[in-house]
Amino acid sequence: MAHHGLNVLGWVILSFGIWALIQPRTLLEWVVSFWADGQRIAVVVSLRTLLGGYLIWVAPMTRVPEVAAVLGALFLVSAVLVLSLGGERLARILNWWVARPNGQIRLLGPLWGAFGALFLWLAT
Repeated sequence: MAHHGLNVLGWVILSFGIWALIQPRTLLEWVVSFWADGQRIAVVVSLRTLLGGYLIWVAPMTRVPEVAAVLGALFLVSAVLVLSLGGERLARILNWWVARPNGQIRLLGPLWGAFGALFLWLAT
């Protein structure tokens, strides 16, 4: 049986997907306020590194260990990617998303929802 942390992670990601569908602007405002508070790269890199390590650690206890391990590795790669992009490039990417119409932001909802559902499925 997988760790309950996968269930929590799945529900959190699924909730972000629902948030993107229902209130895309509010979600973006929250993300912008998060980045506006100062250097948040360390927080993002730390979370991605912890999640990647956690997924690799619990992979043998999941429904499909290979999928969980690959997701863990992708989280670790994404941590390195965030570091390599740096604050200025990340700000430009965020500004690009802020300029998108609500319909395009809503497209993220089903993607995040499916990603969250994947974690819930792995945990069963």
